[in-house]
Amino acid sequence: EMRIDGDVYSADINIQNLSVAANVIAGTMVVDWCKERPQIKADLNTARFDIGSFSQNAVAAWQMPALISEAQALEMVPNDKVPYEYLNMADAVLNLKAGEGVLADDFVLTNVSAAAQLQKGVLDVKEFDFGLGAGKIAATATVNAAQQTVKLDLQSSGMRLQDLHRPLATGANGSMQILSGGSLDIMADLQSQGATYRQLSQNMDGQFIAVVNKSEIKTGR
Repeated sequence: EMRIDGDVYSADINIQNLSVAANVIAGTMVVDWCKERPQIKADLNTARFDIGSFSQNAVAAWQMPALISEAQALEMVPNDKVPYEYLNMADAVLNLKAGEGVLADDFVLTNVSAAAQLQKGVLDVKEFDFGLGAGKIAATATVNAAQQTVKLDLQSSGMRLQDLHRPLATGANGSMQILSGGSLDIMADLQSQGATYRQLSQNMDGQFIAVVNKSEIKTGR
C-alpha cells in the first residue's frame, strides 16, 4: 500500500506497506525525473529483510569455511557479470534501517543502519552498521561503475565466535564447541577490480585481520 502525489516532473511517494520478495518495507521516496539523471531520495525501514528471498542459490554462511579451504574455491564464485550499469540509471540518496537482515537461517544481522549516495555511477556507502555475534560491525564501501572497482573498510567490536554460529556454542552434530572466551576482533581494508564476481574475488587486495583472544575449545568428533 502506497500513496503517490506528483506530476510529470516529480513525485512524492509515501510507502505504508510494500512487499518486495516477501519483505515488508515502509518509508518515503522523492523522485525527480526531469534532470539529466532521475534524482531519488529514499528513507526506508523494515522489521526484517531476508536476502535469501531473492535467490535460492546463495551460499550459506556455514558453508564458507569449507569452500575457502578448497583449492578450487574461486570456482565456487559465480562468473556472472557485475551489473555496474545499474549505477548509471539514476542519482540517489538512500537511508535504510532494518531490525534484522537475514543472510542465512543461522546468520542474522541486527539493528542494521545504512546511508548511501549514488552520484554519476559511483556508489558511496558512507555508513553500514549492524550487530553480529553479540557485537557490532561498522563498514563503509565504494563502488565505481566506470572503473569497475570496489573498496571495503570494516571494523568490529565485541564479537564472539560462539554467537556467530549456534553450533559453536552447543557443539551440536559433533562440531567444535567453544567453552569459554571466543572474543573475536576483525579489521578489513580491501579493494578489487573486475567485470565479474569471480574477477573481483581473484583481484582482491588489501588486509583482512581476525584475532581470537584466549579461548577454551572442545574439538568436534
